[in-house]
Order: sequence, then structure tokens, then C-alpha cells
Amino acid sequence: MKAAAHGAQNHRSQSEPAHRQRACVAAAAALAGSAAMCLLYPLIPAEAAAIQLAALFFWGFCVADSPQFSALSASLAPPPWLGSALAAQNGIGFSITVASIVVMSLALPAWGTTALKLLAPGPLLGLIALRPLLLRQERKAASR
Repeated sequence: MKAAAHGAQNHRSQSEPAHRQRACVAAAAALAGSAAMCLLYPLIPAEAAAIQLAALFFWGFCVADSPQFSALSASLAPPPWLGSALAAQNGIGFSITVASIVVMSLALPAWGTTALKLLAPGPLLGLIALRPLLLRQERKAASR
């Protein structure tokens, strides 16, 4: 019984870096997609409703960065601090979301879709902040 538990523990610890690498890449892809949409969506002509709809559909999939960040936090936070880390992360994320909604509700009527460019710094800063972790994960993967 102990051997089975030890084997499961070894398998989990061996697959943990691969899971973390996938979560990093998925979060980076979602952030890059969101940043691209913030900058490119305002360039879509208003008459191109089908293209706008397709772009919004794509952008909806880019919101997937939130669960990826939660997975990364869960795997990287020290166990005694895990609950606090996830609570802080969710609180900050919710606050950013509320602030974005308030800013967009004021900016969209005045500037139209050009106002969406105001959202671009969020995912771009997220990519910058994620870069050291991505590089560390790549180095670990290359050394195996």
C-alpha cells in the first residue's frame, strides 16, 4: 500500500512541472490574444458585423487566463499560504474587472470602440509579469 502511495506521489511530482509549463503557456496565449484584440478590434469597420462577432467570440476564449493563473498560484504558492494567495489573487482580479467595467462604461460612449485600447496595458503587463516564470519553466524543461 505504501509503495502505491509513493508511486502516485512520484508520478504527481514528475507531472507537476509539465502541468505548470502548460498552464504558463496557456495563460500567456490568453493574455497575448486579449492584448491583440484590445488593439485590433477598434480597427474592424462598423459595417463588418460578422467579423466583429467572430472577433468577440475569439476574445471570449481569451478570458481563459483566470483559471490558468489560479492553477499556477495553486502549484507555486507555499502550502501554508495557498488559501491567502488564492483569495488575494481573486480579490485583485475582481477589483480590476470592476474598474475596467467602470472605465469602459464611461469611455465607450465618448470614444467608441477606440476606447478598447485602454484595456491593452492589462494583458501586456500580465505578459511581462509572466515572462520570468515562462523562462524558468522553459529552462527546467530543457534541462530534463
